[in-house]
Amino acid sequence: MLDLSADYRFRDVDTYRTWYHEGRDRPNIPTDAQAVYGLPELYRDRIAEASLIGCPGCYPTASLLGLAPLVKQGLAVLDTLTIDAKSGTSGGGRQAKTNLLLAEAEGSVGAYGVASHRHTPEIEQICSDLAGQEVIVQFTPHLMPMVRGILATIYAKLRDPGLVQDDLLTIYRSFYRNAPWVNVLPSGVLPQTKWAWGTNCVIWVWRSIRAPTG
Repeated sequence: MLDLSADYRFRDVDTYRTWYHEGRDRPNIPTDAQAVYGLPELYRDRIAEASLIGCPGCYPTASLLGLAPLVKQGLAVLDTLTIDAKSGTSGGGRQAKTNLLLAEAEGSVGAYGVASHRHTPEIEQICSDLAGQEVIVQFTPHLMPMVRGILATIYAKLRDPGLVQDDLLTIYRSFYRNAPWVNVLPSGVLPQTKWAWGTNCVIWVWRSIRAPTG
């Protein structure tokens, strides 16, 4: 069964209660142990044997696929993980909300849910799983004046300052070599949200920016 809500994204029930339902329990608590986080690029083997899959959120999908190679392979300093994410208005769902009308969103970009967005603990849970230790991220979402699409720009300090862009492109391509819906772009090509319209694709590019020395 594929669960499209947030009910089975979290292993810790208290986290779910705190961020989603203000203390109320999620349904069918005994099934928690069966649930597998449904991001196939990270948990393909577990998903293949699972009877209950908790489908990931939109921001976590974009953020985790960018972070996973760095976190799982110990390449990033974990307390420097920063995500600046931007979403179209459809990310707010079908519920009528004035700020999600394109007439209201047009011509403006704004942050929301700063330090309180419910996708933050979801990202932290999977990063902690990949790293084998607790991970806290800085996550700030923004509303963009477009219907759909997400662009996540992720910053992290590398443990090995000797790694250059070509090294990291090789690492990302190797990590996602069996992931047909993740496209790692060549050096110098930067993604646009419209490139993923109507597809399952996630498009990633590594851009190394270093401060001048001396």
